[in-house]
Amino acid sequence: MLRRPALRSALSGVLAALLLAVSVPTPVVAADTTPMAAVPGPVGDFAWKGLNWEKRWWSGAPNYNKQFDPANVSSPDADGHVTMTLSNPTGAATIGAEFNTTRHGFGYGTYSTTIEKDLTTLQKEVVWGCLFTYDPAVAPGYNEMDLCEASSWGGGSNYGQVWPITQGHGYWFDASKGPGVGNDTAIFGVTDHPILTHRLVWEPDRLTFETFAGEGYGGPLLKRTVMQGPNVPEPARETIHFNLWVTDGGGGDPAAVKPEKVVVRDFSFTPAPVTAPTPSPTAPAPSPSASPSATPTKPAPSPSASPTAAPTRPAPSPSASPTAAPTRPAPSPSASPTLAPTKPAPSPSASPTLAPTKPAPSPTPTKPLPKPTVQPKAITLAARNTTAHRLYATTLTWSRAQGSTVTLVADGSRRPVVNSGRVATSSKSPSARYQICDASRCSPIVLGGR
Repeated sequence: MLRRPALRSALSGVLAALLLAVSVPTPVVAADTTPMAAVPGPVGDFAWKGLNWEKRWWSGAPNYNKQFDPANVSSPDADGHVTMTLSNPTGAATIGAEFNTTRHGFGYGTYSTTIEKDLTTLQKEVVWGCLFTYDPAVAPGYNEMDLCEASSWGGGSNYGQVWPITQGHGYWFDASKGPGVGNDTAIFGVTDHPILTHRLVWEPDRLTFETFAGEGYGGPLLKRTVMQGPNVPEPARETIHFNLWVTDGGGGDPAAVKPEKVVVRDFSFTPAPVTAPTPSPTAPAPSPSASPSATPTKPAPSPSASPTAAPTRPAPSPSASPTAAPTRPAPSPSASPTLAPTKPAPSPSASPTLAPTKPAPSPTPTKPLPKPTVQPKAITLAARNTTAHRLYATTLTWSRAQGSTVTLVADGSRRPVVNSGRVATSSKSPSARYQICDASRCSPIVLGGR
């Protein structure tokens, strides 16, 4: 049994603990207050910055072993940040991270993102894909524009070189030709700034990239790149992606990469303003031979024509201007009274026109109309699949592709093949994605291994 001083001390301790618990505020998870865009895209894994997003769960390029895990992308936290993680749970297979919008089609406008990552600490095999646009149906460049891709691409020891970590602004105009040939990219060095903000302004035939130190556009401008010309992509059905993956080139050890994180703090997209077309100031004036009823003011009569007694009365000649009151018949030329009785009414064949010196335009066009162009039919593609010893063999057949060679796209990897209409391929994945592209078009995507 407790004595009174001990009992009083125990009660005081309990009371103090209760007061402390009441006085400490409970953390509140902040929701993303960004209003949803007019077209946010279908519902995905989470809503963020006004759009719907999905976490990548399917296998394929560009990660060296084609493995991605949706658990490597967090949902937005209390600060509205999304964390991406490279994981290696077995210590022998690095798993990538990627997420993208469910909406297709963004087009001209301003794309911006703020990233928390000291890029000087990237492992040499790691590729920070950052923000990029992509449309797999638009060959050969796929509308891929990269705001801030960074890596040392394996380090370069395979070539007896040491490659530093760099980042770049650029886009692909022909992804089948490889880096340095099929893309236009400005490479620049990384800094140890822990936060960077990247911006792209996409306009017709022009791309403007900017990278700033810090959050927002108020910090030092580290790099500004302007690219323009006919190779700049045109809007299609591109989606917006962020990814973090590992390359097996350049002499690195991709399977031994340690876990690594990048925090995406912010993203925004502002569409380009739509301007209404202004009327041309040099538009031709209405033809004087046009109907007076079509214009609010009546043209002055020809000096050689007889003036009428009232403005609503038809002109004397039945073959000249139409009447202002269409329900009233035109008077006969022989019975038409004039204000000058000593002057005979003009005959229909000699009736003056409102522009006597200008012949009436011919209704026949002076140039033959151009022949309509016939669009080529879409490329068709079919897959026949067999499975043996955990290897999924697929025979692809296609038609209507143009050219002597076409590009076979297999899970994002591309290689040229003879345009014979048939090719055999294989994959370890039960859901490989295939596509055939010629110089201007691509077939629909078909699934192999099933």
